[in-house]
Amino acid sequence: MGKNKTGGTTGINFGTYFFLIYINDLPNLASIGTKILLYADDTSIIVTSLNMENCETKIGKIFGDNNKWFEINELVLNYNKTGYLQLNTKNGRDYDLELN
Repeated sequence: MGKNKTGGTTGINFGTYFFLIYINDLPNLASIGTKILLYADDTSIIVTSLNMENCETKIGKIFGDNNKWFEINELVLNYNKTGYLQLNTKNGRDYDLELN
């Protein structure tokens, strides 16, 4: 790798590093029963609860906090690329959740 006229090393894409630094504080939004995992440019939000009412409350809070974070950082969450996976115990039942 050589040095270019602007002082940066050629062959390194700084955009990736800046993006990772930019979103580094996103996992700090997680509260008890929630966890935010980052991998490259993908984000997973894990919410755990013993009952659905509590789970819905946690989901509402974490998505509200994430939306505020996105607004503050002038980003937009693409809901067309956002989905959820619900895992239940054997005796649990599925609930329809709406992300908005």
